[in-house]
Amino acid sequence: MKIKINRKQLGITLILLGLMAVLFSSQKVFEDKFKKAALLNTDMSVMKPINGVEGKINYKLPENWEVKEKKYPDDSIIYYNEYKSKDSHINGFMSMIKANGDIKKLIENDKKLSESIYNIKDYASYAINLNKKEIYRVQYEFNSKASEQYVAQEYYIKYDDVFVKFAFYVVKDKYKENMIVAFNTIVESFNRQP
Repeated sequence: MKIKINRKQLGITLILLGLMAVLFSSQKVFEDKFKKAALLNTDMSVMKPINGVEGKINYKLPENWEVKEKKYPDDSIIYYNEYKSKDSHINGFMSMIKANGDIKKLIENDKKLSESIYNIKDYASYAINLNKKEIYRVQYEFNSKASEQYVAQEYYIKYDDVFVKFAFYVVKDKYKENMIVAFNTIVESFNRQP
């Protein structure tokens, strides 16, 4: 028995498989270039290393941001560092607190606290994966006490004994969607030594 091969179909199939291979191989290059473009567009392309907890944690923030570490007498807050952009359009903090219960409960408690202080709208919380680690991202809008509108992006990371929170608050009329790429890059840079 002779097998009949449709050369036209075989040729098209091989071309499609070749194109798929090219797309998959160039995907990483495209992602890296997109990330660089987003960082340049948001004026966050040059990062400086930040170390804390006697060198046990490190992460990167934009070079031109002001950084101020605070100490708390309450030993449940292991590390707290405030930051803000040079133009003050972005501000926030990174904190590390002792794990006490479920991270979803911490997120819910933070939501209740924010609602008691500000008028919050468009609240959303969901899990994402960065560096193969499950991270919860929370985003919402709120009005400050000075009636200035902000967009909030908060990230929660659970480790065995601590919770890590990165918070970014951007003046709403200065907010750009591609800032999420920059914020993700900051959160991805976080590293903790045991």
